[in-house]
Amino acid sequence: MGTRRRRVLAALGVLAAPSVALSAAGSAARLAAPTAADLIPHAGAASGRTGVIAWGPAGAWLALPGGRVLHWPDALLPPQPVAGGLWLARRDGRVQRLALDGSDLRSIAQFDPPAAPHALAVADDGRWCFVAAGEQLIALDAQARLQRRWAGEDLLRRHRGRATALFAHAGRRSLIAAWPALGELWEIPLDPAAPPHYDGLVHDWRFGEGIATPGLLSVRRSPLGRPMADVAFADARLPWLAGVRGDEVHILHLDVRRRIATLPLPGARVPAALWRPGPAGAAARGRWWLPAGDTVHELDAQRWTIEAGTRLPGPVRQLVAVGDDAWALVDAAQPLWRRGARDLQWQPLAVDARRITTLAADPANGHALLASAGPAALLRVDAEGRPVERWPLGDETSVHGLMAW
Repeated sequence: MGTRRRRVLAALGVLAAPSVALSAAGSAARLAAPTAADLIPHAGAASGRTGVIAWGPAGAWLALPGGRVLHWPDALLPPQPVAGGLWLARRDGRVQRLALDGSDLRSIAQFDPPAAPHALAVADDGRWCFVAAGEQLIALDAQARLQRRWAGEDLLRRHRGRATALFAHAGRRSLIAAWPALGELWEIPLDPAAPPHYDGLVHDWRFGEGIATPGLLSVRRSPLGRPMADVAFADARLPWLAGVRGDEVHILHLDVRRRIATLPLPGARVPAALWRPGPAGAAARGRWWLPAGDTVHELDAQRWTIEAGTRLPGPVRQLVAVGDDAWALVDAAQPLWRRGARDLQWQPLAVDARRITTLAADPANGHALLASAGPAALLRVDAEGRPVERWPLGDETSVHGLMAW
């Protein structure tokens, strides 16, 4: 490896990044992991939206201020919000862009993919929509016009397969696609000023080495090998992703394009993890809170070691940031727990709701979003757990995911 290349990697802090072995503390009770469709919408959630999007086996809902609820029983995937509307994939294969018209949504653009879509993601600025259908990845513009189509095959064209997860990474202005059958993670730049790159891992366009690929809507591959971890955690402030494979948590660095740490942690619920930033201007020196069973582990993301752990009264299903606080959804008699930014302990929250099935943050106003069952309802609650708004959904409905709109 050349001296200049070593300097670049050292600046990224990865030459010395170890693969460390971690031991699980507390119960290792396993929970059903969310699917890629449950993961994707949270990655690009932005503030300033006034409603709630929910999804489950009975379709998708949009709850609007004032109590109105729109229901799409034929929704195939979680809707993807954009300013003034959303993108929706229907069971007949259609992908539609819907715009808010008064108190209703109407279709303003439509695309018919060659196969039923199984993943959907929208750029943070709303300019692009990405559809995974069969063994293809398709890029649409805001008017649902086809802009680019990629075959699901690796660089050497030896393997083919489907993308299992798509999500927009707002911090990098890119689209991330995971292809386990190819052993590759793709990053597709969405910035018109994105620099060119190489398909290999050695050359660097800044050094004038070889011929590079133009940046916008190109494929930057990370060859991770097969079998590959299922990507299940991303944060717009971070250059790394996390995935799970069996009882191991894999950390994947987007700049280096390789796995930089492997953490044996049985029962780790990676989609439920939460990044807690450090002091202002030092986001990278924060802590990664990763639940496993009934324990919330606090990891140092520089050395990839467990620095602390707190047990809660049951298996931890979700962690979200509500304002400056962290909230946990726990399988216990008291399902909601909160820990303030300066608190050392978790405290239970009294919320006037029946069995809570899922939790999300509403970053526009520091509120939390809840779905409850028996009968099903969506709720917005303030930082103290007091109800602000409620939308009934019906007795036979279950909600698997939520996000702010």
